[in-house]
Amino acid sequence: MTGGHSPYYFTSNKKLFVRKDAFVAVLASTLGNNKRRARNLTLIQKVPVTSFKEGEFLLWQDVPQSIIQSLKLSEVNILRALKVYDLELQNKKVSKRDLIYTIISNSIEENWIQYLPRYSEYQSDRSISYSRLHALLNEYLTLPYSIKDIYTASKSLFCEQENWNYNYLTEKLKRIRTGESSIENELKPKKGKVRNLKFTRELKDKAEAEYEKEFSSYDDILIEVNLSARKLGLREITKSTLKSHLKLKEVQNRLRLKRNGDQWYKANIEAPIHLNKPELKDELYEADGSRIQIPYYNRELNEVDFLSVFVILDVATGNVVGYSCDQYENHEMVLMAFERLLVINGRMPRCITTDKARHYKAKRFKDFKSESKRMGVTWRETSNPSGKPYVESFFRLFGQKISKSSPGYYGLGITCMNPDSRSEKRRIAKILKMKSTLFSREELIIHVDSLIEYYRTTPRGDSLISPAELYKLQKKSGGIATSDLDLIKLTWKSKIVTVSKSEITIKRSRKFYYFQLSHENGLAYSRSKIKVYFKDNLEEVYCFDEKGNFVEQVKAFKRINPSPAISCENDKKILNKLLAERIKRKNNTINDSINRKKRIKENESKIIPIDLRKTVTNNKSEEYEVHKEFTRQLLDPKNGKRVSIRSIESTLELNIDTSRLYKKIDP
Repeated sequence: MTGGHSPYYFTSNKKLFVRKDAFVAVLASTLGNNKRRARNLTLIQKVPVTSFKEGEFLLWQDVPQSIIQSLKLSEVNILRALKVYDLELQNKKVSKRDLIYTIISNSIEENWIQYLPRYSEYQSDRSISYSRLHALLNEYLTLPYSIKDIYTASKSLFCEQENWNYNYLTEKLKRIRTGESSIENELKPKKGKVRNLKFTRELKDKAEAEYEKEFSSYDDILIEVNLSARKLGLREITKSTLKSHLKLKEVQNRLRLKRNGDQWYKANIEAPIHLNKPELKDELYEADGSRIQIPYYNRELNEVDFLSVFVILDVATGNVVGYSCDQYENHEMVLMAFERLLVINGRMPRCITTDKARHYKAKRFKDFKSESKRMGVTWRETSNPSGKPYVESFFRLFGQKISKSSPGYYGLGITCMNPDSRSEKRRIAKILKMKSTLFSREELIIHVDSLIEYYRTTPRGDSLISPAELYKLQKKSGGIATSDLDLIKLTWKSKIVTVSKSEITIKRSRKFYYFQLSHENGLAYSRSKIKVYFKDNLEEVYCFDEKGNFVEQVKAFKRINPSPAISCENDKKILNKLLAERIKRKNNTINDSINRKKRIKENESKIIPIDLRKTVTNNKSEEYEVHKEFTRQLLDPKNGKRVSIRSIESTLELNIDTSRLYKKIDP
């Protein structure tokens, strides 16, 4: 073996060989847990291997390009990632953070020297530091990982003074990507730009007091604030500094409260706090998510992690009517909880109270929210936990008492220097020692199902009736009954498509799905836009018109995949047939256009004399050449004037009785 760089790859006769088990480990660590990872791991097992005394190796040219492209790493960075295994055993699993750290550190050591001339104006230590930071920023722009992953992996590369704040770093990268700045400009210190540190609390209070006055403009407020600054011996502020402070959300809420009063604030900003429970079930729901205080063990990454649960609570009975679990709170798990609610209960409440989390701003959840509002549901948002006290009380009970007997229970209120208690290394290490007793992810989800069912079926306090029984005993409901079509419109994905030739086409994941409407609906909605609702499998769709009226339910009758790698022969035949028909229609249209232009040109070049002829074919019918007479104006070359010339265009009408239209003329 010649030219070897690592015990896990080498070159021989200008061919690159990569150790199979190391490459598979890099593939698994980079892609994580998803369908693409499983598909690529299956595909890599089919690649032929070459055996050496060190183990089984893959020829780099034999590795499918789809696998290399899925890693989104260059060949150099893949080889750098394999260096993680220099001093490790074969079965040692390395996290994504270790891979990123290895790629970045090796890249900086190899590339920082080429950026050194750009910072020669500084001292040697500072110029080297800028060059290394330049190489690091360049890796931020090229590596296919998230900024958070690279930032976490690269923290230990520099001293504490050289590390950036994460938000400050993202702003830098955004300016570089949009072309507003360059890496050199972001690294070099800004000269001549001094921060205004004199916008003190006294000046802010003065600005807010002036803002509360009616008909106060920013210019008037700025004059009064700078006047107060001169009296206090402080530096004057600019208009942009004033506007940026007054437009902060917390400042706006505080000023609105002072200007409009408590009643307006509670009606428009905060959700009403229901101190008394509603009399009927399904009248008020409170929804919220929280982290489950039970860890699970990820055997693939050798890590301890947590899940989150989203709960929908009926306030009148205290019953959990819908819930779902996922790694982090997101709009998908919220919709999953509401789908479970609609499938089991078939009702939506009159009012729902939520907080102002980010996942409620997703487009698909906004569509769900707007559709529910059309049904009569009222949504309330609150940033104060007292705005949804019942669901907060449930999480306190669920975390402190119900989950307490579970293996590895983490507990609430643990003191930790880091705000995120999951990063407490000593506590995590203690839990990791008992990893054999911890749940897996799937087992934890099943365990959470049993804990919530225990809450629903166990009486609370002095009551002898459990929340689930109390919910069933209340026959009257204050909610809104939903049908199967309402369930589809609320929870399924939607798309607006155009009906063409009684068909609608949906493209998902490089596949085309065709749906044939009925003859009546195909004609009625031809060339009009309709809204279709579908699930990920796209086996059937439900069509609604622009007014929301149901059109029909359609099943897919064609499925064409243009990718030759995974499309079947039947799909290819259908696709070729459709393409041939399209080309034929296009050629016919072109030929008709060419013939029409040729005919017009011939008619303009010559004058056809008036000649009506009759051709007798048999005793019953006759053929006539019918000449349409029209007048054209042509330019006389002698005097340059326009002359009207009568011209005849001849067409042939076959086997029709024209005795009523034309008078027969003997030749």
